[in-house]
Amino acid sequence: MHESVGGLEIDLVWQPQVAAPRLPVAWLSDEEKAVELQRVQARRAMDTAYEAELILALADDRPATADPPPDTPGARRPGWTAQPSETVSEFLTAELATVPSVGRGTAAIKVARALTWRDKLPATFAALAAGEIDERRAQALADVLMHTSAEVAGRVEDALLGEAGDLSVYKLRDRATALLLQFDDAAAEERRKEARRPPTSSCTPPRPTAAPRWPRTCPPTRRPSASTWSTSSPACSRPTAIPGRSGSCGRTCCRR
Repeated sequence: MHESVGGLEIDLVWQPQVAAPRLPVAWLSDEEKAVELQRVQARRAMDTAYEAELILALADDRPATADPPPDTPGARRPGWTAQPSETVSEFLTAELATVPSVGRGTAAIKVARALTWRDKLPATFAALAAGEIDERRAQALADVLMHTSAEVAGRVEDALLGEAGDLSVYKLRDRATALLLQFDDAAAEERRKEARRPPTSSCTPPRPTAAPRWPRTCPPTRRPSASTWSTSSPACSRPTAIPGRSGSCGRTCCRR
């Protein structure tokens, strides 16, 4: 690439990056396999940080001010789609979902985490880019501190980032939540309101089930006698057999 800036000429040269050949896994010892697993985890964290940088670049190119204004056709409606931020275009999630082939909800989560790392957890973002913290722990911090202020998120980050690698993901999430309630009075009050709110249930009692219908069995068939077919006898005014259907007892279950 050759560019000219005024009287200064600048040449930019990129060397093609070729991945170093790797030994077959069967040749590695247990110690070498463990080292490779750590490298894979670090590369995954770096890729997550790089993905977040790309998402942030797309978000910066699509501000909410470029969307249709309120009360006009195509304007934003609250709750219509997942909105990770009020400063980002509502169409970003739809565009982003088509690139890695994910749902809009997943795309919105990726955008929200990237914005949280950049605006509220810069030290965590830097550690993620350096491979010093894995993606799951960085995501746990972002999910807990996503809706708090940058000041409170920074205090929680300063208290937990150094020991995040020694805690499990669930323990880290619990510690971050506890510190959030300690530092953020508004979040603590919201949790108290939720705790005092009476539980609601939309469950309805189950409908009574009908009694099972067992198949009816007919009594043993009897061969009708000659008097049964006689309609002139008073005792045979209601014959128990149907003429022309031998072996029938006259009940509904036998009328075939």
